[in-house]
Amino acid sequence: MKQVICILFTFCFCSACKNPTGVSETEETKMNTTIAENRTHELMPIDYVKWVKEEKNGISKSKTIDDVKYILQYKPHDYLACMEFKSDTVRKNELVKKEEEFKGMVYFDFKIHIPDGYTEFLKYGISSASEYQQRVNYCAFNMQYEISIIQNADTIPCTMYLFERAYDVMPEGTFLLGFDERAIDANKEMTFLFNDKLFRKGYVKFTFEPKTLINIPKLKTV
Repeated sequence: MKQVICILFTFCFCSACKNPTGVSETEETKMNTTIAENRTHELMPIDYVKWVKEEKNGISKSKTIDDVKYILQYKPHDYLACMEFKSDTVRKNELVKKEEEFKGMVYFDFKIHIPDGYTEFLKYGISSASEYQQRVNYCAFNMQYEISIIQNADTIPCTMYLFERAYDVMPEGTFLLGFDERAIDANKEMTFLFNDKLFRKGYVKFTFEPKTLINIPKLKTV
C-alpha cells in the first residue's frame, strides 16, 4: 500500500513583513505585474489542464543530466483550482474564492526521476544504508534551501516546500514548491535554479520568458 510522508514548511506573508526587494508594497504594486494578472484566452477545465501540461506551451519543462531527469511544472492559480474542483465546469464565484486562497504565491511541481528499474529514487546509486538516510534527511529538511528563482540580480527563496515521499512505489520524487508572488515580476525573465546535492549533478536551471507567462490562458467559467 502506498505510503506518503509529507514534510511541509511554510512561511506566511502579511503586509507588515519586510519586502525582500526593499521597495514599499504600494510602489511594488505599480512596478510589478503579477503572473495571475496576465491571463488571456479562455479554456474549459479539461482543456486547461491539458494545455498546462503540454511542454510545447512552455510552462512544463524537463531536462536530463546524465541519467537523472528533472521535471518542472509551473502551476497557474486556475490550474490549481481545476485540480481541486475536478469538474468539467467551474462557477465564477467558486473560482474567485479559490484564487483568493492561492493569492500571494507562485507554485511549482518539481520532480526528480531516475532510470526505470528502481523502486525508490532515493536508493539510486547508494553505497550504504547511512547514505540512504542522509538522502532522506536532505530531501525532508535541507533541499528547500538549494532552490530559488533568479530574476535580474535578485535571488528569491523557496518559501513553501512539501516533499512527497512514496516508499518503494515510483522511481521519482515530487516536491511541491511556492515562492512569494510579490517578489516576482511577470514582465521579466525568471530562472528556476536548483543546486543538486542529492545526485551531485550541479546546477539545474529552467528559464521562463515573459511572453510565456503572459500567454497563459484563463479558465473559462459558467
